[in-house]
Amino acid sequence: MYPSGFPLQFTFVKAAACVVASFAAIGTQLLAAEAVPTGSTTVAYVYVSYAPAGASSNKITGFAAAANGALTALSGSPYLANVSAMAVNGSYLFGSEMSGNWVSSFSIHSNGSLHWVNSTNVQTPDETGCVYPSGISLDHSGSTLYRMQFTGGLCDHSHYQSFMIDKLSGKLHFIGKSADIFLFDSPLSFSGSNRFAYGSQCINFEGSPLDTFTGYIRHTGGLLDVAGISAPDPTPQDSSHFYCRAWTAADPTSHLAVTFTDTNFDDPFNSSATQLGVYTIQPTGNLTTTSTWSNMPATDVGYTTGLAMSRNGRLLAVSGMGGLQVFFFNGASPITHDTGLLTTDPINSIFWDHNHHLYALSNSTGKLYVFTVVGSTVTAAPGSPHIISSPAGLIVQPLTDSDGDWDHD
Repeated sequence: MYPSGFPLQFTFVKAAACVVASFAAIGTQLLAAEAVPTGSTTVAYVYVSYAPAGASSNKITGFAAAANGALTALSGSPYLANVSAMAVNGSYLFGSEMSGNWVSSFSIHSNGSLHWVNSTNVQTPDETGCVYPSGISLDHSGSTLYRMQFTGGLCDHSHYQSFMIDKLSGKLHFIGKSADIFLFDSPLSFSGSNRFAYGSQCINFEGSPLDTFTGYIRHTGGLLDVAGISAPDPTPQDSSHFYCRAWTAADPTSHLAVTFTDTNFDDPFNSSATQLGVYTIQPTGNLTTTSTWSNMPATDVGYTTGLAMSRNGRLLAVSGMGGLQVFFFNGASPITHDTGLLTTDPINSIFWDHNHHLYALSNSTGKLYVFTVVGSTVTAAPGSPHIISSPAGLIVQPLTDSDGDWDHD
């Protein structure tokens, strides 16, 4: 369980005028920009943490993804691992254990199977009295792991712990921690330069909306700390409102996609649909924007739950309690519409591989979707959606690269 009053984002379901009923219909409306990949070569490993029916602890189920997006169970799957959030760096899978005390390391074998190698007590070097399972993330090099730690007498503050990853053993070694901030700003998005990271949530703080947008600097050696960056909001159409930021996703160069929800302090529970804007990351980490209320596209996914940038920085996926949608990302220029809703199921986690596949996990319906997204053509992969019992977390380890040249991860 998270602390009482854990953040709630102030975005709300927008009634869609039309829901796309089939992927065939999508394909007839949109033009393909690239060839759809085919073949049986494994292009990614996909891991889902879940709670088996009647079990007292979680497991991880793993899949090999073929070039057409079809999933095949990995050898030995499912794996014993009482974890929720996960991260991968090519050699290891790291899982945040449900107890909140440990992060476990699993070696990823050449066939994608997992083998537990060790666990690190993440509370020992940084005891705060606030022990909860937390999200974890890696920098682009995969050499440093970051974990949000709850702090404060009411567990209403947080900071990021930095851990160096031992390449030979997968063991985590504590480097240090960032300065505390009030409330929470996860997950993090690292800039293409790997020097800065950004996070935000739109918090329901005592009945009023609060934007927790924070920028971090990654020092030599991997330590992450609060950077005190400048990140001006666009001006809403109604100057008495403000934009509440909640999710971020960086492209391979110097741009950051951000969700903006036009919020009225006097009526925050009736906000309009979330819009998508862009920041340009300056060499200092400061952010600038040309986004305005009139050039930021609105989403159809309702209460937003995440953003995911494709490896080449050309496509931006948006998930929400009302479904999943893809937009064209255009660097510093305004984001533009690509698809309608690909599903209306609530989507909690989204990831891309490097071969045009978008993976989307719906915790409430127990479904793992796989879509092939090539330009403006979207098709459901064979066998999608896949049924998984009480899923908790999703992570994707790409193996091959056909859609970009971002070589940090």
